[in-house]
Amino acid sequence: MGIDKPIAPKDSAGRAIDLAGRLLATLAVMGLTLVVGGLLVFIVPKFERIFAEFGAQLPASTSALLDVSRLLRQYWFLAAPLPLAVLAALMVLVWKGRAGWAWAVLIAAILGLIGFLTCTVLALFMPLISIVQAARKSPSGGP
Repeated sequence: MGIDKPIAPKDSAGRAIDLAGRLLATLAVMGLTLVVGGLLVFIVPKFERIFAEFGAQLPASTSALLDVSRLLRQYWFLAAPLPLAVLAALMVLVWKGRAGWAWAVLIAAILGLIGFLTCTVLALFMPLISIVQAARKSPSGGP
């Protein structure tokens, strides 16, 4: 049984449940996309200012994240249609009767966004830990 196998006819309840599941997964992708986009556009620049104020030496992952944030803010008009393109691709796959591929794309998108979100959080907080440790070691930073 391949992933490209057309959807077998189901009763109306089965189709409704399948459609509801796909709709929920699509909404999850859209929600995660908004969270990641908002994080990159609104939160990461605030961390960038904090890092600049402390003159912190940034790891490569954090520098890369700051570069991605700057690119997204500068070229937002190119990145904005991407979630809509994924949604359109999913709709075509479902319309063509390729539910297996639609689920594969949804799962890949969700896992990719969760992975990117995790990496973003780690990249932002790694330099903060070194800043706090440096503040504790300084004569005026702690006991």
